[in-house]
Amino acid sequence: MLWPFYERDVARGTLTRDSAKELLACLLLFPATRLDLHASGNHVGTNISVGIGGCDADGRPVFNAVTEIILEVYREQRLIDPKLHARVGRDYPAAYLLRVAELAASGQNGLAIFNDDVIIAANENAGKALRDCRLYVGGGCQENVLENTEQNSRATIYLNLLQVLLMGLDPGRWQWFAERESLPIDDAVLCATFDDFYRGFLGRLRRVVAAYVAQRNRTEREGWRYNPCPLLSSTMRDCIDNARDITQGGARYHAGSVGLTGIGTLIDSLFAIQEMVYRRRELTLAELRTALAADFSGCEALRAELLRLPKYGQDDAGMRNFSAKVFADLARVAEGATSSRGGRYEASLFAFRSFTDFGEKTGATPDGRRAGEYLSAGMGPSLPALTKDASIGQTLRALEPLDLRAYPVVAVFDLKLPATPGSFPPAILVPVIQRFIAAGGSVLQMNIVDPELLREAKTHPERHPDLAVRISGYSAYFTTLPENVQDEVINRAEASI
Repeated sequence: MLWPFYERDVARGTLTRDSAKELLACLLLFPATRLDLHASGNHVGTNISVGIGGCDADGRPVFNAVTEIILEVYREQRLIDPKLHARVGRDYPAAYLLRVAELAASGQNGLAIFNDDVIIAANENAGKALRDCRLYVGGGCQENVLENTEQNSRATIYLNLLQVLLMGLDPGRWQWFAERESLPIDDAVLCATFDDFYRGFLGRLRRVVAAYVAQRNRTEREGWRYNPCPLLSSTMRDCIDNARDITQGGARYHAGSVGLTGIGTLIDSLFAIQEMVYRRRELTLAELRTALAADFSGCEALRAELLRLPKYGQDDAGMRNFSAKVFADLARVAEGATSSRGGRYEASLFAFRSFTDFGEKTGATPDGRRAGEYLSAGMGPSLPALTKDASIGQTLRALEPLDLRAYPVVAVFDLKLPATPGSFPPAILVPVIQRFIAAGGSVLQMNIVDPELLREAKTHPERHPDLAVRISGYSAYFTTLPENVQDEVINRAEASI
């Protein structure tokens, strides 16, 4: 309900900009105030998101006074929840990009930037009408859904790509999984060529995806009985016309999603196997398996050599071609299965917290990563790729050979800029956003963080209660995060990107 004097203003058609701003501020502040996001351990938030910018169904850019007011409220109130999703594109107004850059530069760190040029095309390629694709909105984290036409189970299946790789190197350890899922696991150590090894990995991944999709479909098929959504369904024309609940497939589109976790670590590991085992022949797969089982104990020289190899995200022609192939192949394996509502599953590269949770449970990997260390987040590079020579330009160039239109759910790229908020002109970030768009990126998250400030906040949390950071699918106040997540944020900030 509006306050009486606002109701009077609206009735007279005299609502001022200041009054409109105060109303929007009250609306946007409510979730954060209600949940008390400063409370220790309360760092995931509401999974509510607000979308701005983008275009209408005819492709005309949307940028108006309401857009500007929302950006001002987020900047002035330093909101991190609801999450703010800013849709951008190659031909969108320069003034809009500058406003988005101003929010990013403020260090509020609650912003995700969506590239319409890629995301709209990706959803159209998946068989959806262009006018519908133009009206997408962000979901709970960054996953998108087509407004009023799509029921999409986005954050329901997360797959650890590295475990699928390690299955082939040590199938005996995964016998329980093979028996439970009736899923054969080949012994990759017997592969004579890298092509054989790689085909074997893709085959295992295809079988694992099929097993998880089947499990999800069994759970979801009866959803209309135990979790009907009549109110939501009543907002969607197709559900009304079809007289079916959204959980029964009443919507126009009803896809599922396979979230692939650790693609950067996977690419580095596959490349290391190709180089060290099959091209240079400096060790065998059996020897590599032994080193991984020992977490590289007694194999420090081998680990150092693995870490020196080219990594995804670095300027290496061979790695650029290799990474493009892996991105394309993984999308083909992850997509296409039929959902319980008759839609199709689509590939995604957004991680929420899976890159940390999975990493802690994953053994050593062929890229030189030790057991328990985090996997790469979203579609981004692994931490070893971000050496002292890494730069923003170099990392964004790594996106150029990739066709992210194969990932309609989105592919999230985290960019951490080691700087003190307010220490540089916001306009500096506009070319970064434009370069991301031109390189064919899908979703960009920028963290403006000072490593020294983060370390101080970890030691003296009482001094920095409002220091916000972007993790992957959510933003949080740094002092509320678990220590292991704080360390991951600090390590990436120190890696200079």
